[in-house]
Amino acid sequence: ALYEIERLRERGLTQSDFERTRHFLRKYTKLLVKTNSLALRYAVASEFYGTPEYTRYIDESLAALSLDHVNHAAREYLTTKTLHIVAVGPRMEQWGQLLASNEPTPIGYDVEVPEDVLAEDALVAHWAVNLRQYRVLPCESALAD
Repeated sequence: ALYEIERLRERGLTQSDFERTRHFLRKYTKLLVKTNSLALRYAVASEFYGTPEYTRYIDESLAALSLDHVNHAAREYLTTKTLHIVAVGPRMEQWGQLLASNEPTPIGYDVEVPEDVLAEDALVAHWAVNLRQYRVLPCESALAD
């Protein structure tokens, strides 16, 4: 993820990547209100925030978006230097220790993979996380008042 964030910040999206992603998001947002319960939740949120109906609002915003806007925002606002990560799962203490160690984490495949993918994977496997600190909290504390 850190590699992809930095890559997006430095290179930006291509026109093709932008169009494909926007197309996906415009279709996907319609799934967010696939049940009456979900539609009602978004309607209440739209009323509360004073926005148009959610899927229409997102669709119209995506339609008005340009590649230049996205690439400018990526250069201006994306950074991994002040990134906070929240992870939930088993063995979080070991995961935190692994991230803090900056040990390489190579990717393994059970199928044949093209050389360009393997070359990029080798780069990512040695990508330094430079974790300054981490905390592992029990699940119960996330639900505490």
